[in-house]
Amino acid sequence: MISNISPQRAKITLLKILGIALIPLIIISILRWPLVKTTIQDAFPGLIGHRHICDHASLLPKYDVKRFEKYLRWIYEESDIDIRFVFLNSIGAKTIEDVAVEYVKQC
Repeated sequence: MISNISPQRAKITLLKILGIALIPLIIISILRWPLVKTTIQDAFPGLIGHRHICDHASLLPKYDVKRFEKYLRWIYEESDIDIRFVFLNSIGAKTIEDVAVEYVKQC
């Protein structure tokens, strides 16, 4: 026997079924995140957990450094672009390129 279900009711029922089906997927994704994060750290050592702002000249207030770090981490997570700023009093006799390479490894 075929029942007459309104399109509106069928749509709501379908959305409920999809919503219930997505809940386990969301829970599994949340539970597996530490494993995924560990895998990323193993694949790209040094990229997760590094600092984007290295202020050795003490030019920026600490609260600004925290905000910049948060913003630059967001940029990295969204676009895979790793931006780093290094503030120094002096680079001595070294070239900018040499100093940049040195501080990328340190920060």
